[in-house]
Amino acid sequence: MLKTLVLVSKEDDALALRARDALARAGARSFKISQGLPSKVSLSDLVVCIGGDGTLLATIRKLGDARFEAMILGIHGSRGLGFLHSLTMPLESVDADAWADRIICMLETQAYVGEARWGLLVECEGQKFWALNDVVVGKGSLSRMIEVEVRSGPELVLPRLRGDGLIVSSPTGSTAYSLSAGGPVLDPALRALLVTPVCSHTMGLRPIVMSAERELRVQRLDDNTIGQVTVDGQEGMEIAKGGTVTVQMASRPLRFLIPMAADCRAPAYYEVLRNKLGFGRDRGC
Repeated sequence: MLKTLVLVSKEDDALALRARDALARAGARSFKISQGLPSKVSLSDLVVCIGGDGTLLATIRKLGDARFEAMILGIHGSRGLGFLHSLTMPLESVDADAWADRIICMLETQAYVGEARWGLLVECEGQKFWALNDVVVGKGSLSRMIEVEVRSGPELVLPRLRGDGLIVSSPTGSTAYSLSAGGPVLDPALRALLVTPVCSHTMGLRPIVMSAERELRVQRLDDNTIGQVTVDGQEGMEIAKGGTVTVQMASRPLRFLIPMAADCRAPAYYEVLRNKLGFGRDRGC
């Protein structure tokens, strides 16, 4: 049972702060309120993140291993798509307190479900990272190709990819950079690895979905330009010729809280695809 609401908001956004304060007022009747990330969170905590996808990804990263303990509720309130969020915060014309009251009632009555989201474990040159969306091995600022190979154990998957780089994403991350690079959309409930070349100079290379049981080893083959490893667009490092990146599915999932109350319901995943990405919709719809 939830006991504490940890409220995290985009600090330079007036609407996000307004939503946070409304949730703090309404939630105080039933829950302990903590504004900002505490040093520890537990199974009885709900981390409510108010902002954009970047804010949510940054919050999850800052939680460290505690990300697997608390449940997470994303509330969208930015110019971006807000694809990872379950709810949307009110505009200035909407009564923020009434909106917050519906959310707190949903939490009080436990009218929600937990949804598992599987991330990635990434290691590069002795440094370890965790990603919810993806890890990208790519070129630097100069317009020169990078060359990599991909292995899974002793098996050679891609002998030589020449292009702008390679994306390894989780199912949740399939709608991020990988989608822009021509990758497929995966149901976020799956456990799988998605490998997507970026601007490959070989026409025969296409995205591939691989078993979550595989461990992928991406090695840089060239020294044409500065190479970069980027994790969730939040952190990363340079990678030199011969440098390697290993990627595997994390052993534990996050738990996203999905509201199910009649007056406070998160849209279904494929509804979000239609509304935010135009998936399967005619131009006239």
